Amino acid sequence: MKFRGKPNTVIIDRKARRQIGRYAENGVFETTDPYYINKFKAARVPIVTEEAIIPPTDPKPETAKSFYCKTYKLPFDSQGDFLKHTRTAEHKAKKEEKK
Repeated sequence: MKFRGKPNTVIIDRKARRQIGRYAENGVFETTDPYYINKFKAARVPIVTEEAIIPPTDPKPETAKSFYCKTYKLPFDSQGDFLKHTRTAEHKAKKEEKK
């Protein structure tokens, strides 16, 4: 029998204090054990029908963030490079001149 839950969530049997399984990427957990089927039904966990199974979605591709120095008008690919640039003595001196 298939049950619906939050995707990638671990299912723990509190009585036995161990992991039963995990909801799949599409949020479905399948078991044939009558003990766990009765426990899930008693807890009113939604039962999944075959047509209600949603295929897993592809994760969104990460977009490259660009960081921009307003003082020198320079773009940076990573936050680390940008912070390294802003901590230099020349950058701090030029920033003080603008004030």
